[in-house]
This record gives sequence, C-alpha cells and structure tokens, in this order.
Amino acid sequence: MNGRASLISRVGNGISSLGAARFGLALIALALILLFVFWLRPNMASYNGLRLLLNLSPVLVFTALAQMFVMTAGDIDLGVGTFVGLIDCIAAGLLNEQPVTGVALLVACPIAYSLIGALIHLPAAVDRRHFGRILRLARCGADCAADARWRH
Repeated sequence: MNGRASLISRVGNGISSLGAARFGLALIALALILLFVFWLRPNMASYNGLRLLLNLSPVLVFTALAQMFVMTAGDIDLGVGTFVGLIDCIAAGLLNEQPVTGVALLVACPIAYSLIGALIHLPAAVDRRHFGRILRLARCGADCAADARWRH
C-alpha cells in the first residue's frame, strides 16, 4: 500500500510541475508578445493603452467559453470570431451616434446568427426523405404547397 501511495504522489507531483511549466511558458509568451507590441507602438505601454488591451479580455473569454460549449457538443463554429468582430463594429460605430439602430442590431444579430445555425443543422435533424420534399415546397411557394396538400 505504501509503494502505491508513493507512486500516486510522484505522478501527482509530476502533473503539477508540468502544469507549472506550461503556465510559466504561457507567461513568457505573453511577456514577449507584449514587449513586441510595446516596441511597435510605444503608446500602448501607457495606462490608456493597457486599459484598452485589457478591456477586450472579457469578450474573448466569453467567446472562448461559448466555443468550448459548442465543441463539447461535438461540433465547431468557425464563424464565431467574425461574428464577435461584427458585434464589436456595431457597438463601436453605431451605439454613440445612432443608439436605437445600434441596440436593434445588437438584438437582431444574435437572433439571425442562431437562425442561420438552425438552418445549417436542419438537414441533420430532419429525415432525408422529408427534407427534399420540404425544399421543393419552399421553392415553388404557396400555390405548389396547396397543390401538394390536395394530391397527398
């Protein structure tokens, strides 16, 4: 029993030291990136520059969490970065000058994005035999749909 506990202890210490090494490597990479940014743009090293950099962090964290939930479900969403960029542009460009339009777009965009996602995954949810029939009915419009109801 003592040998087994010692083995588990050594494995646990190895994992924690590996985690510490990865954390240290991430901090070094972040420091190098920040030094490069500060070298290219010295104004970014000021209080306002750092505040602007850190204000974007919560948005990226929530985006990464949302993508994590999508990946946990066994899928991937490649458009999430573009969508966050669109929302950022709407917020930065319209909310100050046209607040009603900006808020309307900030409400409408997630709804539209969700509907597009639902349409993409609709073929997987609907049986293939019925999906072709649904597309034919949607293409020919209300008259074709009325005729199809009378035929079946």
